[in-house]
Amino acid sequence: MSLTSEAVPAWVARGNDRLTGDSLNALLSNEIPFIRVPEFGDVGECELLLAAAARRGFGAYRNVEPRIDRIGNTVFEFNDLSRAEYFERNRELIVAQAQIFAASFNPLHRLLALLWSRAGRRAELARNDRGEPYYAGLIRRIEAGTQVHVDFAPGEQPGWEVGRVTHQLSWNLYLRAPLGQGGRTHIFHRQWDPSCNVYKSGSYGYDPLVVEGVASASFQPRPGELVLFNTRNFHFVEPSEGDRVTVTSAIGRLPDGGLILWS
Repeated sequence: MSLTSEAVPAWVARGNDRLTGDSLNALLSNEIPFIRVPEFGDVGECELLLAAAARRGFGAYRNVEPRIDRIGNTVFEFNDLSRAEYFERNRELIVAQAQIFAASFNPLHRLLALLWSRAGRRAELARNDRGEPYYAGLIRRIEAGTQVHVDFAPGEQPGWEVGRVTHQLSWNLYLRAPLGQGGRTHIFHRQWDPSCNVYKSGSYGYDPLVVEGVASASFQPRPGELVLFNTRNFHFVEPSEGDRVTVTSAIGRLPDGGLILWS
């Protein structure tokens, strides 16, 4: 759904603190920029989960500048490599994820319960045609910021099962967030379509000209907060001073209305 230019300021102002069926549909339809759920996790349990992740150790994304660290597996990194290797690696990494979550709580399970209790929507892990699960629940550290980019599987992973989704969101639980103004997420009121690829630069980013003059909304994350936004919209993260660590995955809506998760 597109908005008229007169409605864009209202879109910018409509960040929502309530997760409901209506607000989730509005986010999927690009009628609002994000949904914030305060105190999805308390600070103590987030710190316990972060400590367990640190013991496991982070690794850097392949071919991404500025550097982004993560624990887990992403289709982005295997898009031009091997689908078979992606699913093979998932076996070990899903076990490691369970060990990290066991030290505190399982954000994936809590998210699925929240989607059902507040929005009346069931979601499940995405699977390939052999029934093998995609990885979901990346633990990610972004401190040097990101380029302007989108995350939209139909445009980026059309040959994968997740490329069948019609709409795509991201959920982010902030385990730790900077206390100052750095680390804000900015979301633009422009969604990707194939014509945008003329602005593509590098492995994932876009020339900022793609959003020149486009209205944007932003939020400063808070520890323990859950934020959902539409990742077909161009967006970027500011550099931050201090730790900025999330648990995150994509949420995609399939043609039949079902929701799937993957990273």
